Amino acid sequence: MKGLAITKFGLILFSVLLFSCGGGNNTLPEKPKPEPAIINIIPSDGTAIIKSKSVYITFNEAMDQSSFNDAIFTLINNKTEKSISGKFLFTKNDTKVQFKPLTDLELLANYTIRLQGVKTINGGQLKTPFTSSFDIVDGSWTLRVLPLVTASKNIEPAFQNRLAYQYFTVSNGSRISLLYLERTTGQRGFERYNKSFIKEYFTDWSESVSIYSAPQNNLYNIALLSSDTEVVALYGINSGIASEGERTLIEKRISRSSDFTLSERVSLIDRFYERDASRSYISPNGNILVLYLIGKSGTALSTQIYNGAWQSINPLDTGTLPISSTSNLLHMIPIIFNDGSTLVFFSTSSGTSANDNLMYVRESAGEIVKISQRKIGLDFLQEIIYSVDDKTNKIVIIYKYLDGTFWTRTRLNGQWNNETEIKTIPKGAIVRYLFQYPNDELLVIYGVEDLYQRHVISSTYSSITGWEKSIQIAINTEISTDVVRVNDIVTLIWLDDEGLRSNRYDKKWTGEQTVKYSNPGTVDQEFYSSPKIVTAPDGVIHAFWIKRNPPEIFTAVFK
Repeated sequence: MKGLAITKFGLILFSVLLFSCGGGNNTLPEKPKPEPAIINIIPSDGTAIIKSKSVYITFNEAMDQSSFNDAIFTLINNKTEKSISGKFLFTKNDTKVQFKPLTDLELLANYTIRLQGVKTINGGQLKTPFTSSFDIVDGSWTLRVLPLVTASKNIEPAFQNRLAYQYFTVSNGSRISLLYLERTTGQRGFERYNKSFIKEYFTDWSESVSIYSAPQNNLYNIALLSSDTEVVALYGINSGIASEGERTLIEKRISRSSDFTLSERVSLIDRFYERDASRSYISPNGNILVLYLIGKSGTALSTQIYNGAWQSINPLDTGTLPISSTSNLLHMIPIIFNDGSTLVFFSTSSGTSANDNLMYVRESAGEIVKISQRKIGLDFLQEIIYSVDDKTNKIVIIYKYLDGTFWTRTRLNGQWNNETEIKTIPKGAIVRYLFQYPNDELLVIYGVEDLYQRHVISSTYSSITGWEKSIQIAINTEISTDVVRVNDIVTLIWLDDEGLRSNRYDKKWTGEQTVKYSNPGTVDQEFYSSPKIVTAPDGVIHAFWIKRNPPEIFTAVFK
């Protein structure tokens, strides 16, 4: 009896202890499930990719498919600030998730991925916000060094000596033509360039072909027109190696048959003055307008038009202007439209007359009209910058006054509007390029230099916001640049000691791309030409530059 009583007491005591310790249906709290980890994402953060169609995210464990939706995962186009709709696909035992947009991602746009709240099949949840961004680009650069040997394995004659200057153009047909000069004799600063060569791209690059030689003279390129039926090369030529003096303007025409057939050279004029006293303009349909000063005084301007044949149009003589007899012509700009009509800008140098150092324009054979209100700058690095709309013939010009300020005027339907100051371009800048866009929008690219570095900067204009804040594009460059515009997208290129760099503009600058040399850091700018960029008829962008010693031609293709 006593033992039974103890047993009962023990059971009662055990029951009390059991319930007091959380027995019965109560359990200990579970440990929180660990967050899933993202171990890979494509496109990776901060990269520029070509025409991506999906986003791929890989986790360290299997994910719960039902936890993925457009609220948990967002892909945002930062240009439009809109989310992209799409569907989710799962592979690799649900550890890899593919987000496939319902529409193609926009080219030249920046995208941001945001992800938070998705769950694993074991109940873990991504509580820490995850973000990543990438750019969609429409191409990348591929570098190539053009072969410098002939079919017989000999070095091309054009490259036996150092190269000097090159002129590129895109043909009206289906090829790119590269015209350049060979430097032969002469001391530094007094070199003689008396041979010219042409190298062409159709499906691949041809060997160089010699098209003109003037052993006793000095050549320089003025214009090049290339089509499927002919090549028209225009040169300035002077006797001796002097850097100044009278020159002869010549044409070399090459007809295309089974091979190059050289025609006799045609002398267009007897003399013109100064190496830099000639300008040319080629219209989209192949018309060429050439301006050149005649006479040592540099006070008369002669013009030639090419439209299958050369013809002279009325010369422009400053003797008809109320300017000083000692005032010369400067800043000459020829423009020829598809219909053959012409427009010529020029300014005059300083003199004693109030009409000296102003800017003038003459349309076709009309009267000379003054279009600047004050004296413009005489900086030869800062010429009058202009843009022509080939569809409407609308012209926009930018020029600089003596006080260093920049101004712009527009011509439409034969009428010039009032000039407007561009306050976003600082004094001392060198304006390089100007582009027109629909709705009166403009893009201007200019260079500035401080005590330590050189910079390339852009500014934009719209009729709604006016001139907007400038944006820096490139730093520490020689400002040796070139641009091309295709389908309203501007591609800017420049060289530095790493390689060819580029940036593309489509309502905004999309980010720098670089194609590096094989031995980066060894480039001596002095021995490289300025880069040139053109677009082939198939829309592929080609960039060129020449290494002078030892001679090599570099080309980079963007596609």
